[in-house]
Amino acid sequence: MKTTKTAAGATLGLYVAVLGLLTAVLTFLGALLRLSATGLQVLTDGLRQPPARVPAPAQAPAEAPARPNLRIVPAPAHDPLTTALTGLGFKPAEVRRFVATLGPRTGTESLAEDIKAGLKALSA
Repeated sequence: MKTTKTAAGATLGLYVAVLGLLTAVLTFLGALLRLSATGLQVLTDGLRQPPARVPAPAQAPAEAPARPNLRIVPAPAHDPLTTALTGLGFKPAEVRRFVATLGPRTGTESLAEDIKAGLKALSA
């Protein structure tokens, strides 16, 4: 009878050992799967980073943009009357002609009086 108990005990021990080995193999496979998933995540995170920006090649514009209608204002003259009348929008050549007609009278009256006279002469 002892032999049957020993055979049954040995069979039971074999089943426990196989079950323990199966558990160890499954644990190992789970750890290997988690390690692979982590490695793949690191690789895909590296691929998701945007690449360095490369400037687009310069293209010639099909049409040149229209220039705004700019009025060229001459540099201020030393004469405040010329500067004032030119700043009011009168053409520099016309202003110079007007100032030349004043002759020696320029600077004897106040600047406001000279501007009023210039407005009358140039707007007529």
